[in-house]
Amino acid sequence: QYKMELDGGYPACRVKGDRGNAPIKSQVTIADGSWYRVLCRRVVVATGDQLFIEVTPIDLEGNLGIATRTTSRIVKIGKLSFAVSTRASIGGKLDRNGLIVGASDQFNGLIDNPVIDIG
Repeated sequence: QYKMELDGGYPACRVKGDRGNAPIKSQVTIADGSWYRVLCRRVVVATGDQLFIEVTPIDLEGNLGIATRTTSRIVKIGKLSFAVSTRASIGGKLDRNGLIVGASDQFNGLIDNPVIDIG
């Protein structure tokens, strides 16, 4: 599982494999009516896996402010594998049939230029 969410105003992400999971929650709250760039990155280190979540405010002219980075503890996530048919969603949850649930409890807002880079 790769998951990124906004819960209670705090950006968070989680990566789960066959041996465990690494959750991370930013210390920065997201203000309504403002734009931010939120980046979640998994890094494999010698003793396991570590997540970083970075929140950068964006002003009205589109300029990036100062980024705040939060780092998870190192844990062993293990192997991540997905069937080719596994669906992904951006901005909503999927039900058992792979359809977006109309009333998501985690996010209600606008998303611009989402990027997923797995490699």
